[in-house]
Amino acid sequence: MIGFVVLALVFTVLTALTFILDGLLDSVMPDLGADGLISSTSVCAAVAGAGYGGWIGRGALDLGLAGALIVAGLSAVIVLGITGATMKVVRSGEVPQERLEDVVGRTGRALTGAPAGAPFEFLVSHRGQPLKISAVAEHDVSHGDQLVVTEVVSPTRLRVTGQSTRP
Repeated sequence: MIGFVVLALVFTVLTALTFILDGLLDSVMPDLGADGLISSTSVCAAVAGAGYGGWIGRGALDLGLAGALIVAGLSAVIVLGITGATMKVVRSGEVPQERLEDVVGRTGRALTGAPAGAPFEFLVSHRGQPLKISAVAEHDVSHGDQLVVTEVVSPTRLRVTGQSTRP
């Protein structure tokens, strides 16, 4: 019975930490889909639920080890479903990242200079707001150069090209 208690308490603390710090263990175990059903938070909660279920099965229901393991498994599935649904609701309130593909073809300005292939700071208008982002070009860039976005390399970097003309 002590094993179930330790399992429940340790994973309750981990569940709280992963929920509060939102993704603490996601570098080890990324969200595998279903909008949070199999994230580090929901898996920690399910293991904690298994611990509590086993504790209840052994202590309160006075079942043998096999019965306690069955109760633990059922508890884990129920807690996984509840936590997954909760994580889906929590994540639905998050603002989705704006589509960077909308800036392809727009002209922006280099905020710093850089040699060919090296990253530099770039300012472009995105949905009516200035967006300061990293960019790379296949030619040398000087501060103030007007450049055109040709590709979104990653969520944090653009590829640009254009004339080295200052405004």
